[in-house]
Amino acid sequence: MSETVPHDKTDEVTDEARAARDEASRIAERAKKDAAEGVDRAKDGAGDVADKVSDAVEDMIPGDSDRDGH
Repeated sequence: MSETVPHDKTDEVTDEARAARDEASRIAERAKKDAAEGVDRAKDGAGDVADKVSDAVEDMIPGDSDRDGH
């Protein structure tokens, strides 16, 4: 014999499940946004490093100091 759950308890559980799902969705969206910002910062940092390496290599080439205004 199975017991039935009163209708108001079912609604309460459904509301709690919906609220938990909505909160999880908000957290996931925030994590996605934070990850995208981190990727952008990493790309910017990698570009800065590449520019510095390029400048250092150009500085090492004899007679090429006027190429980029160095």
